[in-house]
Formats: sequence, C-alpha cells, structure tokens
Amino acid sequence: MARDRRGRRGHGCVAAGSRTDSRGRRDREGHDERRARGRDAGGHAAIPLPGGSTAVLARAVLRLENQPQAPHLIEPTIGLLEALGARMGGIRGWMLRHARTFGGPLARTLARTSPQLAAMTRTTRAVTQLRGSSSMNVIPERASATLNVRILPGETVQTALADIERVVDDPAVQVRLIHGADPAPVSPASGPAWGAISASIVEVFPDAAVAPYVMLQASDSRHFARISDNVYRFLPFDLRQEELQSIHGIDERIRVSSYARAVAFFDALVGRL
Repeated sequence: MARDRRGRRGHGCVAAGSRTDSRGRRDREGHDERRARGRDAGGHAAIPLPGGSTAVLARAVLRLENQPQAPHLIEPTIGLLEALGARMGGIRGWMLRHARTFGGPLARTLARTSPQLAAMTRTTRAVTQLRGSSSMNVIPERASATLNVRILPGETVQTALADIERVVDDPAVQVRLIHGADPAPVSPASGPAWGAISASIVEVFPDAAVAPYVMLQASDSRHFARISDNVYRFLPFDLRQEELQSIHGIDERIRVSSYARAVAFFDALVGRL
C-alpha cells in the first residue's frame, strides 16, 4: 500500500492559439500541456485588420469556456454519494443511496452546485496564460493561450485533446501537446489496505463517514501506481474553510489540534500494517 498526503485528480496544460492562415490546439492524476499558435500579417495598431490572431483566439477561448464537458459520475464519486446517502433520510438520501441509477440527474446537480463539485464530474479546462504582442502598439502576428487540463479517470490525454478540438471547431486554430500524462488508476475501495485506512479513520474521527472520492490536485503519488494497486491520497486534517483557503498562500496554517489528530491517525494506521 502507498499513500499520499494530499487528497484528488491530476493536472495539465494546454496552449491554444489561433492562426489566420488556416494551417491550423486528469482518480485523476492525468495532465497535459498543449500549445497552439495564431499567425497573421501583424502590423501597427493604428491600422488594425479584422479577424486577426487575437480575435480568432478569443473566439476559441470563449467556446471552451461556454461549452464544458457534459457531467457524469465515475466510480469513486458514486461511492462517495452512496456513503453520504447512508447517513441521510428522505428523498435526497434515497437518491444518493441509488446514485448508480440516478447518475445523470445527480451529475448535473453537482455540476450546477459549485465549481468544486463540478470538477468531480468532468475533465476541466482552465485558461492560465495568454500571449500576444510584446508591444502595446503592435498587432501580434501570433496569439496563444495555455489551458490547464485536469483529466477525469476513465479518459486520456488523447480524448481530452479531441474534445478541445471538437469544441473549438476552427481550422484557424492549431492545438499541440506540450506535455501530459494519462490519469493514474483508481485505487480499490475495498480490501486490506482500504480496511486499514477506514478503521484508522473511524478510530481517530469517530463521527466521520468513510467514502472514496476524487482527488482534484496532482501529486507525486501517481508514480507509486507502478508498484502498487493500492495508492490512497488521504489527508488526515480536519480543516476549516479559512485553512483550506490559506493553502499555498499567505499565513498557510492548520490548528494544533488538527495536527495532533493527524499524528494519531498515522500512529493507528502504521499499527495496522
């Protein structure tokens, strides 16, 4: 068994650009980087030409923004909803306990509820970098955008690329891969390794419901998949919202009590191995 200190899915980058000469743009630990560039005659900003590289690129970016992937539930998310449903009553609890049957409606509900939940239902695309002219008064010959792509388990770098090209649907936009990797295998939510983690969670966090989930971030744990089928990305910290928001930011912190319970969790887990 191997475990990681973080908890979700992989990441990626896609650079998408436009070119007006028509020559042509990830449990998940999947990621990729792609770049597409646009090119036209360029020139001085005092004499702009319609349909330049920046306009073509802007249209492509807006298509990607306005047409996200259709949401769907994968196995870890189904397990999470079923575990939550076991603790809920009424029609909501009943639907969650039957998440496999009501996968379509539940996936669409999650996608509408929040960006965090939406990211559990689809491969996500985020524009992170834009490039054009190096001068304020020069029309760029090329324009490009970088997309960070987080690939949902069950998909691949190639399927993510094909979906981007389908949405952009413009021969003036060229997409190329910078680098990428397919999602890591989903670890089983059963067996001795899962049982040891579950028992340790219940021992230290007696009110917690143990359930699988999808890791949104990329971590080095994906490399352990080469030597183990049981790679779990569990973070044994009971974090408040302000603590979550401080991660990788100013005054990143956790409470001493949370740290102490994390130590107790690892002590319980190691004792079971």
